[in-house]
Amino acid sequence: MNPYFNRLIQRFTVLYGQQKVASVFAGTAEQQEATAQAWEEQLRRTDVDVIKSVLNHLAEGGMDWPPNLAEWTKLCKQFRHEEHRPALPPPPKQITEAGREIIESAVSQMRTAGFDYLHWAKYPKSAQAILLLARGAKEDTRLADILAQHIADGGVNCQPEAKKQLAPIIESRRVSVSV
Repeated sequence: MNPYFNRLIQRFTVLYGQQKVASVFAGTAEQQEATAQAWEEQLRRTDVDVIKSVLNHLAEGGMDWPPNLAEWTKLCKQFRHEEHRPALPPPPKQITEAGREIIESAVSQMRTAGFDYLHWAKYPKSAQAILLLARGAKEDTRLADILAQHIADGGVNCQPEAKKQLAPIIESRRVSVSV
């Protein structure tokens, strides 16, 4: 039994008509069975998306007659694109013992009384921290106060990269105040 081949023949019959399909796949019973088995093997090896692409191409008038196996294989190669294949699912996430220790250490620090959640804003190390601080200052008064302090003292508590990002903000505030 060749279910994939039989379904393909049904599709070819819809696309090309019974007469053309019968003429392409004609032969003795043994020849037809050998043809069906060869097609079935090829269809089982071919990705479903490639088969769909080839059938869509044929439906849009890609050929006047149903393809033989060699033509079908050539079409499959034409529509097989590695970059369109779905990626494998990510491997299951397993936390190593070292990773578990890092997580536990971070959680214990956060649970410690006196942990400063805004340390990154008070002592920014990067330009990205300043950008996040400026964006957050629009919504959060605590961040607005921290940004105002950095502007007032010229970024004393900022690392050099953060100071570079803070300079245009300070300058824009001076211009807006003087106007």
